[in-house]
Amino acid sequence: MQCNFCETENPETAVFCKKCGKRMDGMALCSACGKLTPADGEFCVNCGSNRNAPVYSMPVRFPRIAEQPGPKPRVAKAETPGGYAVKASVASDAHAGTYAVAAKAEKREIFSGRTKEIMERISFICSLGAALIGMIFVFLIGCVPHVSVGSAGGGLVTNEVGIFYFFGDAYDAIVSDGSTASMAGTIGAVLGTVCSLVALLATAGCFIATVSRLVKISQKQTEKGIMGPAAATFFAYVCGAALFLLCMANKIDIMGVTTSKAANGTTIAGFVLGGLLLVAAAVLKTLANGLGGNLYAYIRNVACGALYAVLSIVALRFICSCVASVGADSVDNVTTYGISSFFSNLSVFAASVASPAAEDRFMGFFAGGTAAAIVLTVAAIAFCILLISSVSAFFTSVGEELDKRMSRNMVLAGICAIVAGAMMIIASVLYADWAGNVSAHMTTPVIAIVVGVLMIADAVVYKMLLKKDAYKQDDIF
Repeated sequence: MQCNFCETENPETAVFCKKCGKRMDGMALCSACGKLTPADGEFCVNCGSNRNAPVYSMPVRFPRIAEQPGPKPRVAKAETPGGYAVKASVASDAHAGTYAVAAKAEKREIFSGRTKEIMERISFICSLGAALIGMIFVFLIGCVPHVSVGSAGGGLVTNEVGIFYFFGDAYDAIVSDGSTASMAGTIGAVLGTVCSLVALLATAGCFIATVSRLVKISQKQTEKGIMGPAAATFFAYVCGAALFLLCMANKIDIMGVTTSKAANGTTIAGFVLGGLLLVAAAVLKTLANGLGGNLYAYIRNVACGALYAVLSIVALRFICSCVASVGADSVDNVTTYGISSFFSNLSVFAASVASPAAEDRFMGFFAGGTAAAIVLTVAAIAFCILLISSVSAFFTSVGEELDKRMSRNMVLAGICAIVAGAMMIIASVLYADWAGNVSAHMTTPVIAIVVGVLMIADAVVYKMLLKKDAYKQDDIF
């Protein structure tokens, strides 16, 4: 039998040419589907895949190579640029003396069988529980005044304010006479309404996405899990509560006596319950799915994603703690103002201006303070949106390589934290300059800026680690 490629004579029973190694029938194994396809074709006639594409870009959809004619394949191991181990079944390719590779990502299975199925179901239920808690408790967000004396503590005052305060009651006390005082009160109420509306709409939108995903899963229209949108729903609730507390923040510390507004018990209960359910869902999902084949890459991805989540929560805590912070060191007095109290004071100051010179000076303070508060509010809302999106991406694929969206959001969120901290500094300095007998306190804004820088650094370091790993990747053969 003569070879069609090199015209060498071979035995009648030969499958491959003894000289060039190509198949005697002019066929070759496709690297993507493992089926026979003409050796002179660039694309497979069975699956349409490019036969010259890199192995790691091939879809994982191979039949058992042992069922194909020809010699028994050997097994090799390699790594993709993402860092995950790949087991490759290799057989001779008669087209160009290369190899046909059937790639299958390896994972370290921890549990299997019935145990794995039970853990996946419990994770599914916990995810839905976290989303449901976020959707219910967002309507119960509120704060209460709290008084403490030294280390002895104090009691909660019963004058509780809920999230719907800015949809009616906040406007009732405003006298709409067109004055600067009226304008200040209106701006404060409008910003509070915007924050409350964002909290409600974001949580409701994420919950609708969760329900939609649930319907598709039940109808077997998608292979995606429920944890991503469920995590987004819960964190939308957390961010909504933080935005509301930014509006209501007001803390006065005078010689050991502290009066502040803190989240009510219902809001805190929602944080705890939803957080525990979401953590349990993530842990169970990880145990059920197993660890990545490349343990270093898995730990790197989880560590960078988790660090970003922790830094985001810390940044959210300080971004939504105040608009301005001032104090008098001589009497150990520190006061922080949220949106509502900041503009209430602006309203009082506007009504107390008595001379034209003082009015001109106040208008400079009013314009600068208002601009800083508005930019701070926008930065806080943008930060929350980026956090919700990133958390959804992280919980969707725990341990996998962080996608470009999450890396981009890490940088943008860090920038938002830096901008918010800068606006706090401006508002505090302007407030202290107008009041005259107090100085600006920089602790809160400085921490927000530092955490924002750390978030950007986290993204940069992660990208550097990915590039370093990409350089280390060797050819599969």
